[in-house]
Amino acid sequence: MDILLKKYGILISKKIKDFNLLADYDDVFQECSLLLFRSILKYNDQLYGFFSFFDRNLTNKLITIKNKKTKTQTILVDNIDILKESQNDFEGFSPDYRIFSGLNEKEKLLIDLYCLKKIPVKKIAEDYGLKPQEIYYIIRKAKSKIRENLGKDLT
Repeated sequence: MDILLKKYGILISKKIKDFNLLADYDDVFQECSLLLFRSILKYNDQLYGFFSFFDRNLTNKLITIKNKKTKTQTILVDNIDILKESQNDFEGFSPDYRIFSGLNEKEKLLIDLYCLKKIPVKKIAEDYGLKPQEIYYIIRKAKSKIRENLGKDLT
């Protein structure tokens, strides 16, 4: 298996780059490695060569990953707009708003910048005059509060 992974690892890396999935490179590479193993088990040499078979499977898998990532980002962007419209009204009737009710303004800001807008911690630290360690601590604390709010009965 290691020999095949070395041989086809270059193809996998190139395809990941072609599909612009470098941000999640390690996860995608691991999924593609599992796909290589499954392709070996399902390969039928009477139809066509293994390279063509694996290349087709790999392309289909990467299309699926790309579509899933795009849908997730679209859902997040749509929900961000809803949250921003009623940023000061977290006491509303929708559970989506109440999960942020325990957060202070700094926590809300950092969750928005780091988790949702994907701005690097270094840039946030420079813009807001905070230390990176402080930002990580505040984000971790905010995520913990959000998890607690999600665990409560929000109905």
